[in-house]
Amino acid sequence: MLGKVVLLDFWTYSCINCLRSLPHIKKIYEKYKKNKFVLIGIHTPEFDFERISSNVKKAVKDFDIKYPVALDSDNTTWRLYGNRYWPKQTLIDANRKIRYGHVGEGGYNEIEENIVKLLQENNEKVNFKQEKEEFLSSFGISPETYAGSSRNEGIGNGAICIPGSCDHYNDPKKYDLNIIYLDGDWVQDNEYLKHEGKKGSLIFKYNAHSINAVLVPNKNNFESIVYLDNKYLTKNNAGKDIKFKGKISYIVVGKARLYELTKTKNIEQHTLTLETSSKDFKLYAFTFG
Repeated sequence: MLGKVVLLDFWTYSCINCLRSLPHIKKIYEKYKKNKFVLIGIHTPEFDFERISSNVKKAVKDFDIKYPVALDSDNTTWRLYGNRYWPKQTLIDANRKIRYGHVGEGGYNEIEENIVKLLQENNEKVNFKQEKEEFLSSFGISPETYAGSSRNEGIGNGAICIPGSCDHYNDPKKYDLNIIYLDGDWVQDNEYLKHEGKKGSLIFKYNAHSINAVLVPNKNNFESIVYLDNKYLTKNNAGKDIKFKGKISYIVVGKARLYELTKTKNIEQHTLTLETSSKDFKLYAFTFG
């Protein structure tokens, strides 16, 4: 890429922070693609299902990404650039030198300002006009919570042995904030929680505008009924992926991706319950907005 300014956008398709950044990154690409500027998405997976090329290809199509996306499925490029977080933008000048880096959401004016600076150094006539940035504060919002044993701080209620299962959980009916609780038969893998019994529930008390779940079908599509504070969701608090059958609020999981379950105007404290009868139910993480 000698002679061109290059922006590397390190992202992964089930990361809520990456997805909120994506419209801004796409806008930057459209604005400067006719200049000596190259934008490359570096898709570096956080979970194993994101290493599957067909999943990434489908996500790129769904998000209407026009610039090239490189698969960094072994995290090689990620490590070479010393990355630790998603998303991460790295800006390289026309002489192949790293000149700027940005971690996390926001800062889009600053990213663009640095692109313009490097293009001007490369004798291109471009100007920068600062735009108003709207950024959702994360103050008081629940942190990203993983379901797998490698990054989960512990299930709120311990497993007990019953005939036929030593991974059975009983709903304690009382919940602490930001901790996963279970009811029924569940198995905790390194990356996810998987339902194993005839009927079970996963309960999580959170504080946020919205809650999103990284859900993956084990083999077949599955459905899960969604409750908020032991009631069905309504049009006023349902996330974009919620469906309704009469008053019943539920979600259909057919792809390995991030699903928006709830959405409220203000930061509010609620208890989410996901109820399922499917052995295909796998939860990887909760993220919040």
